[in-house]
Amino acid sequence: MLADATGRWLPPGPETRGPSGGAGAGSEHRLYAHIAWMTLAGRPFIGGHRRASAESHLIALCRTLDVQPLEVCVLADRVHLLVRFSAGQSVADLARRVLDGSEARLNAAGHHVRWSERYAAETVS
Repeated sequence: MLADATGRWLPPGPETRGPSGGAGAGSEHRLYAHIAWMTLAGRPFIGGHRRASAESHLIALCRTLDVQPLEVCVLADRVHLLVRFSAGQSVADLARRVLDGSEARLNAAGHHVRWSERYAAETVS
């Protein structure tokens, strides 16, 4: 849970850690980032069944990158992703790996998508 009923941010608790008490290789997720990007030239490609598939691929990819996906919002021409990640990770590196990895995964699944090279990323405290 990110915020309580009053909107105050909550610190990460045991529910945010993996089964071994950590979030992967012994790291604890402590930082939040909002990453957003568009399709190439803003062309809509995601709709209907593609949206659910894109969300599933993004969630699976985040987990392989030792990142906890908190919210995934896939729209027709853009994606918003809120993640919790460890302090040792670079937001820029994380964003690039998510864009490249999700494009590769979606194309391998038969969804022909090209992301714009540009993205917005900001840490959230």
